[in-house]
Amino acid sequence: MTGLLLLAGGCRSTAVAGTSSAEAAGPSQPIEEGVVRIAPESRSSLDIQPAGAGAAVAVVRAPGRVAFRDGAVAQVAAPIVGRVAEIHVKVGDPVKAGDPLVTLHSPAAAAARADLESALVSLKAARAVLERQTAMLQKGVGIESEKFQAEIDVAKVESDVARAQRAVAYLGQGAGSTVVVRAPIAGTVLQRRTTLGAVADPNGEALIELGDSQATWIVADVFERDLPLVAPGAGASVALASVPQPVRGRVVSVGATLTSGMRTAPVYVALDDDAGVAPRAGMYARVTIDAQALDGVTLPVNAVLIKDGKTSVVYVQRDELTFLRREVSVGQPIDGRVHVLSGVAPGDRVVVRGALLLDGAADQLL
Repeated sequence: MTGLLLLAGGCRSTAVAGTSSAEAAGPSQPIEEGVVRIAPESRSSLDIQPAGAGAAVAVVRAPGRVAFRDGAVAQVAAPIVGRVAEIHVKVGDPVKAGDPLVTLHSPAAAAARADLESALVSLKAARAVLERQTAMLQKGVGIESEKFQAEIDVAKVESDVARAQRAVAYLGQGAGSTVVVRAPIAGTVLQRRTTLGAVADPNGEALIELGDSQATWIVADVFERDLPLVAPGAGASVALASVPQPVRGRVVSVGATLTSGMRTAPVYVALDDDAGVAPRAGMYARVTIDAQALDGVTLPVNAVLIKDGKTSVVYVQRDELTFLRREVSVGQPIDGRVHVLSGVAPGDRVVVRGALLLDGAADQLL
């Protein structure tokens, strides 16, 4: 029978069945904390490999969803208080920019247009007075102060006209109390939140929600410690339930804010132009992002143990039968390997199989 002969924390070895008393005696000096020595017969139970060096090509996998791009959704509200007289669209209808969506009856719109007409009449009269004062002054019978006052009156009325024109232009095309609310973008009617006869208010809920179904992207929720592996321009593969084969895309940008609960950040992936699919907003997706790992070393996940539920450690070979426990900092496991951020140098001989035999109180990383 063979077994592991462990010496740690200053404890002297004891004989193990199947070993000679000389082999079991161990070193004459106590072994320091974190050092383990095994019996020669136990060496075959361990697999030891040098830590890989260099930048390893890796992938990052994350759940995702299809969402509208920035600017691809429009919440169309009433430009002025009024009552809904007609609704021109229903949910699912395609519309072009400028198409009528809702017609309102608005006394306030009629008043605004009347104010513009009144201001234009006043401007015409004020300019006539200014022309008369200018002509009289040129003939030597006018008064300079009266011409100056006429200029002030014209400037004031011009300001009133400009303000009234802006108010009427905001209402769009129409006459009297009629206001036609039009589509600001091309797209599809996603929601209709009003009914005939309802009162519309600029400060209230939007009347119509539009979305451009051609302007979508994939939002992948990438974990915090995977973010260093992701950069704009990286290739990506997106699997959608409605598409038999994954489609290719590219990372457009990486969100700057993490969610407080899941500790993820949004990564925005645009599908390639030749992908040939038009996913619907709200669809779920599985995203695989091509990533370039940081320079350093990688190890099989079986090499990393968890001590006390929080500390990551590996065992590095000191000599043929002696191993040193070393604390490491690691990234997210990817495809059976883990990127070691610190604690192991390239070429260090690490126990990649059987590490639990050296430390029965630890847990495997995965």
